[in-house]
Amino acid sequence: MSRSASFDASMYWTFKEKGRQYIALISLECGKRIVIPLSGNLKIWGMIHLVLKEKRVVIHYAAPLRVSKQLEGEAVRIEAGLSDVFTDDHGKK
Repeated sequence: MSRSASFDASMYWTFKEKGRQYIALISLECGKRIVIPLSGNLKIWGMIHLVLKEKRVVIHYAAPLRVSKQLEGEAVRIEAGLSDVFTDDHGKK
């Protein structure tokens, strides 16, 4: 059984209701969407990757990263993965 799926922007939409954000995903049944409540309110756009983790759903998507100032000092590593999008060398996610 697969535990993940990818959706392009034409296969879902997001909406807010009573202060909560939801995502409506295309389903195998014509005209029916799978609606999932989200814990955050960030703008989701473009290609997304949905991962089933135990009893919850995790949605991954790419977003532009804004750096407020020029970084200085010694270079550090950044690890990228499916469960944690970015983790710095101090373990901060």
